[in-house]
Amino acid sequence: MLQINQLSKREKEVFDLLLQGKSNKQIAMSLSISESTIEFHVGNILAKLKARSRAELIALMYSDLGRTTGSANDEKLGESIVDSASEPPDNGGTPVAQRQSIPNVRLQGIGILLEANRLLISITILLVVGLVALYAVLVPFREYQRECENPADTTVGQTLQRSNASAGQVHGQFGTDSAPPWQPKSGFVKYSVTKVSLASHWYLKLRYSKYSPSSVSIRIFLDNEPVQRATLFPIDQGSWDQFVWTEPIDLGDVSIGQHSLMLYTDGQAFGVADLDRFILMTEPSSSVAAR
Repeated sequence: MLQINQLSKREKEVFDLLLQGKSNKQIAMSLSISESTIEFHVGNILAKLKARSRAELIALMYSDLGRTTGSANDEKLGESIVDSASEPPDNGGTPVAQRQSIPNVRLQGIGILLEANRLLISITILLVVGLVALYAVLVPFREYQRECENPADTTVGQTLQRSNASAGQVHGQFGTDSAPPWQPKSGFVKYSVTKVSLASHWYLKLRYSKYSPSSVSIRIFLDNEPVQRATLFPIDQGSWDQFVWTEPIDLGDVSIGQHSLMLYTDGQAFGVADLDRFILMTEPSSSVAAR
């Protein structure tokens, strides 16, 4: 059974809205928090409840409800109607047909019917969930966007406030110590890509700011591949509050399934870049909105 009590108060709020079929954007609006924070909570919920996707989580929830209903019906079967109504076994001379047992018999009949059809209902739910998952696989995403301040893993950098950042925050001080005198520090930041698609060709656009010499690169990896897919040299913008989008960066072919994007740097004094937002696209068209 799902261990709902493992979830925090905020995760339970997100979980309830997930079960209503709401998207991350709709949940973010309902709870008045950023969409990237919702993505972070959804990832934690799936991990704690041992589900690989939202669809699987909903299926597990319905399965638990089915088991609970079945157990309740099992306990009622065989129970005396008279005993359950707390009535004496003596009918006091009243004809049996006049007593209030018929509604209870009907309820038991409905319970038996539901129990008999529980397998069919479970199969139907699993079939629907499977069709939804198949649709997600067969229809590749055109673009996938997320904020950079809530990574799945990181060894360098931290969340900073920036006035012109898309959500007011960045994964800043990327490539340097987080305290004066801002010495170089190598490391990486990793983001989970929660979309699933067919094998396709990916392109990356990154929104960043930079106020240091353009002498150190950012190497771009997918998953745990030993060789980078691309290399980016951020351009000095003259201010940490001046942000710019890169041109589409070709990441090559990507196989079916879920992936992670990792940005690695050798580091430099005062930082390599502030990372604000990124977009993954299946075509390098400039018509894809960089919001």
